[in-house]
Amino acid sequence: MKHVKLSGKMTTWQTGQILPMALVLLAAAVFIIVPALFSAQISLGINRDVEKDTHGYYAAEAGIADAVWKFKTSNPPFTPSSAAGSYYPLSGTINGLNVQVKLLKYTYSNADNYFIESSALSGATIQAKIIALIIQSGSAGNNIFEQAVASLNGDITMSGGAKIISDDTSAGNYGNIYANGNVSVKPSAIVGGTSCPAQGKAYATGTVTVSTSGGACVGDAKSNQAPISYTLTISNFTGPADAGTNYTSQATSWKSGGPNTYNIGPGYVDGNVTIAGSNTVILQGNLHVKGTLTIGGSGIVQGPYTIVADDKVSISGGSSAQLVAGNIPFIITQSTHSTRAFYVNSVAVAAVIYAPNGGATISGGTPATLGYNVYGSVIAKSVTISGSATIKYLAGIHSETQIPGAGTGSMTSLARFDYR
Repeated sequence: MKHVKLSGKMTTWQTGQILPMALVLLAAAVFIIVPALFSAQISLGINRDVEKDTHGYYAAEAGIADAVWKFKTSNPPFTPSSAAGSYYPLSGTINGLNVQVKLLKYTYSNADNYFIESSALSGATIQAKIIALIIQSGSAGNNIFEQAVASLNGDITMSGGAKIISDDTSAGNYGNIYANGNVSVKPSAIVGGTSCPAQGKAYATGTVTVSTSGGACVGDAKSNQAPISYTLTISNFTGPADAGTNYTSQATSWKSGGPNTYNIGPGYVDGNVTIAGSNTVILQGNLHVKGTLTIGGSGIVQGPYTIVADDKVSISGGSSAQLVAGNIPFIITQSTHSTRAFYVNSVAVAAVIYAPNGGATISGGTPATLGYNVYGSVIAKSVTISGSATIKYLAGIHSETQIPGAGTGSMTSLARFDYR
């Protein structure tokens, strides 16, 4: 067989193919690498912008969180009436940015709600802004009439063996107190029972102080809580100033003699009223006392209606109601007296007490046969309980029909969170 020898030399035609191929590869590299580099540069810029925005929004979110915390704890400088519509700055910087918070109040369904606008600034330039909607809504356990005692804008002070009890002895309902202010439970005072361990709750927007070394006892104490809000106004109960029958002349018979029973209401008395002697006044409608209401001696008031007194209410004798649900009067005083807008001394009273503008003082010994000084609930601007006085909470009073317009507790929640 004849072998053919192949030459190892490259032909001229083969040599001419390398340059075009190299140029094609170079062009492909240009079309691939340059856009890739450009894309990488854009991505780096986007990442820097995203990081910048993230830092800004984190800082703005801190402003929202700060405002919500101030709102829940009523901590200065946040006060709804003065701060709404104005800016306040956070102290220091966050992520190198200054944060300013603006509060805008609006009212819906008789509740004050807020838009919170938080801006993170680099110099004078706003880098990020968040607008949040704060809604105040009621919550179980924070209704003002779900408390045995509540202060609306002041302190609750218990001393001298004062006690809070309840006719509901289940866990969490054994006589609770709540203060839009501070709570001071001094030696021998007990919240939620007659002995330790107690089962009652003592909550406050400020601080709760319990003198445990002096034998004071509370089942659960919590400070810095959300404030109790309420929507009650006196106009919910009085109506026109001269509504109903004028009992002014008849009222002179209620203060002495007896035993007599008077069925009254709705109506009003121009001036002071004293119910004493052995007389009983049975409410058949709301009564407006345009002065001071005094219950003394063996005087009795009963009936599931409301008494509004323009001035102080003082009870130092008698009883204000029969001890049955649905037959407890709702007694309101408009007095601004700091300690004795509503005063009970060494007697038994069955009523829901409401003194939004002044102080309620419950003092003196507890009648041994009944075991309470007040059966119902005590709601006032501030409350003082002393001298072995006992308040017995009528569980479920907040659902009684004679307590119209019961206030609800305020819980702060974020309903909307918009990034700008």
